[in-house]
Amino acid sequence: MPKGFTEQFYQLVDESLAQSATKQEVKETIETFIGLLRDLQRTLETKLDEKHSMMYGEHTRLGGTVKEIEQALRATIDEKVSDTEKAIDVKLNELSALIGYVESMIERYDDAEIRGHIEKMNSHMAEMNSKMPTEFDPKEIVEDIEELEKKYEELDKKLIRIGQNTSGGVSNLRIQQAFKYILKTEQPVGDLDGVNLSYTVSQPIFAVLGISINGETIAQLPNYTISGKTITFSEALPAVYSGKDFEIKYI
Repeated sequence: MPKGFTEQFYQLVDESLAQSATKQEVKETIETFIGLLRDLQRTLETKLDEKHSMMYGEHTRLGGTVKEIEQALRATIDEKVSDTEKAIDVKLNELSALIGYVESMIERYDDAEIRGHIEKMNSHMAEMNSKMPTEFDPKEIVEDIEELEKKYEELDKKLIRIGQNTSGGVSNLRIQQAFKYILKTEQPVGDLDGVNLSYTVSQPIFAVLGISINGETIAQLPNYTISGKTITFSEALPAVYSGKDFEIKYI
């Protein structure tokens, strides 16, 4: 069975909208169909006026009998035109609602604005990364000092062999005494009970080089701060370390 005009028109609108890729294309497609519907409405009104004029002419020429026929035809035409106008108004309302729906689904920002926000975010992240401190391992200082001690010992042995270990010369004892003033290792004052956060040593702390339990360096330590002779941890050291040989190596 052939499709009616309204069904064909709805199908044409749906197919055209399905091919639209952007907001502008959707708007242009909808505006085109609105224009077509309005043109159709004007055409129908013109044809109706022409039909009315023709019928009124027939009425004048043919008299009362023709008048009855004209009135019946006019009633039929008015009914058909009314149905068509209603269908057109319904479709116009649907198209208007569709425009509002499509606009509401389109993102708030256009491509240029989105790119601008992304560039600002990347710039901010790059700035933050540039301010991040580089990782520092205090054990590296200990290793450097130990290496330096070895080199002094080797030099001292060479001087002894060639008979230059005289008064005022460099001796292994003097080197060891010098390093006692630089590198300090001692057991701090403070409870290892899983609660206490602060520990105090006898000399001002400039840098903590390592913390050991029974001679073994603790690899993973909580964050800490240094103030004078005191080191304060952000988290308490585990209570399992209690009663063991606890030492801090510092300069």
